Amino acid sequence: MEMTIGEKLKKGLAYIGLSLGSGFIATLISGLYTEELTPAFGGSLITNYGFPLSWFKKSIEPLPGNPTERALSLGGLFGDIAFWSLAIGVPLSIVLYIWYKSRK
Repeated sequence: MEMTIGEKLKKGLAYIGLSLGSGFIATLISGLYTEELTPAFGGSLITNYGFPLSWFKKSIEPLPGNPTERALSLGGLFGDIAFWSLAIGVPLSIVLYIWYKSRK
């Protein structure tokens, strides 16, 4: 039985959603990866979160009261989502597509 254009579109959007969704989840998990960028002599305590692109930064100044700055890099966040969508989501979509075709 041949699929209609609407069914093909739904299936394609499902694969894109799977790819982006898995990329988003992997990006959140990659936030557990930390990179210390603290200079050797005094200065701020800087920690970056995310892999391969740092998308969240926490900076603690060695001043009275220890002011803390937090910054979210949207470019790094979206780049990370794109990276993980390609690295995990596309191969997963291909495997599911092959599995679906083999069932028929």
